[in-house]
Amino acid sequence: TLFRFAGVYFLNKRYPLSVTFISTYRCNFRCSYCNVWQKDVNELTTEEVFEMIDQLSRLGLRRLGINGGEPLLRKDIGEIIDYSRKKGITTTLFSNGWLVKDNINKLKNLNVLLISFDGPKDTHDAQRQIGSYDKVLEAIEAAKSFNLDVWTNTVISKHNVGQIGFILDKARELGVKAT
Repeated sequence: TLFRFAGVYFLNKRYPLSVTFISTYRCNFRCSYCNVWQKDVNELTTEEVFEMIDQLSRLGLRRLGINGGEPLLRKDIGEIIDYSRKKGITTTLFSNGWLVKDNINKLKNLNVLLISFDGPKDTHDAQRQIGSYDKVLEAIEAAKSFNLDVWTNTVISKHNVGQIGFILDKARELGVKAT
């Protein structure tokens, strides 16, 4: 890695040390601040994702962040996580939490699960989807019982900017990191 950093600095070579990959634009939520679910974009096939990981790995990829939409809507998400990890890549996944419990076995090789958490129940549900606050708590419990490293991920908006203290306190109470 020292040589790669030297190459970046002295030779102006670029290495993708960290990549965030939008695995799907499909989403089971209609969040107040997001329209990603409206995009009509074809997803890469499983084989195309593997080839992308192979190419990025050859270039020096160290961390792959799997994002969406909602990545757990992909039937092959477990295969993608497993493939990335077999390549020695730190692999993270962002989720709104709704589908975590039902897909927990697909996440077994994940390094970090990031779950959307936007504030107290009324604020979170208004910004995301009714019932999603309870699903977040359920997802965190399921992931922790599966020994996954869990972080919360917060979208700051005018509706929850005053709730940052609550968000940090709740993450601490739940035993997870807040980002």
